[in-house]
Amino acid sequence: MGKDRAALKYPELMIISLVIMALLSFFTGIQTNKGYWSLFRWEFESLAYMSDLEGSILVRTVILSLLVILSHIGVLSLILLTKYRYFEHLLFFLPLAYMTFFALLMPVAVLLLIPFMLTWAVAIGIVAIKVK
Repeated sequence: MGKDRAALKYPELMIISLVIMALLSFFTGIQTNKGYWSLFRWEFESLAYMSDLEGSILVRTVILSLLVILSHIGVLSLILLTKYRYFEHLLFFLPLAYMTFFALLMPVAVLLLIPFMLTWAVAIGIVAIKVK
């Protein structure tokens, strides 16, 4: 099987990526509640009020985590459906795009950039070695 089948043959990268995104979105949700990420804060507060939990940290964190994870699953699904030939390269830049987005909204996210990208590089390296 060639590189175009790597995503289907080796799901480790998808699993690792979802775990990383879940952790990242959870910590981002915590930062949101501390007030560092103010862009969507009013939306999360209004959603929390609608659920009668009045600004619950857990509700806002879960909502943010679900949004990030669902968008990530959507991108990975598109890659699988289209059988993108060089999917490793696309997946390498995907977290960089997320981190750039987070860094623009929340300066604390810059601190997460280095370990996050190193983990992605290792995950992609493992898959690239297995594909060869």
